[in-house]
Amino acid sequence: MECKTFDENLALYLYDELEAEERSAFEAHVKSCQNCRTLSEQSRGVQTLLHQRVTVEPTPELLVECREALYRALDHEQFGWRGLIRSWLPVVIGFPASRAVATATLVALGFGLGWVRATFPTSISTTSRKWPPTRRPGRFASP
Repeated sequence: MECKTFDENLALYLYDELEAEERSAFEAHVKSCQNCRTLSEQSRGVQTLLHQRVTVEPTPELLVECREALYRALDHEQFGWRGLIRSWLPVVIGFPASRAVATATLVALGFGLGWVRATFPTSISTTSRKWPPTRRPGRFASP
């Protein structure tokens, strides 16, 4: 086994996840290579220290408080802008004056779109008009 392979498999060795054949090759390499042996001992020491540390569990009150804060945040930002519009739409529609304004706005928008469509046709015949327009002599002649 090479040192590079050893380094790649060190975590697997520490957590006993190597197969028997790989484990025996790994241990044989540790016995023959001083650098890898030192690295293995240091890693085992770090693992031991991590297992000795005290685990702090959150109190039930803290968990309840965090869950309530999460639910409030989710309700506030339920669907982004859609959630904001949905939360304000019933308030706006609830006022009789706002219904009249909304209706007038929709009617004006409809007439405006109809006027724009009638004024500016969507298709222009290429045979009747040439683009770009050509200048006709005498049209802009100075007196």
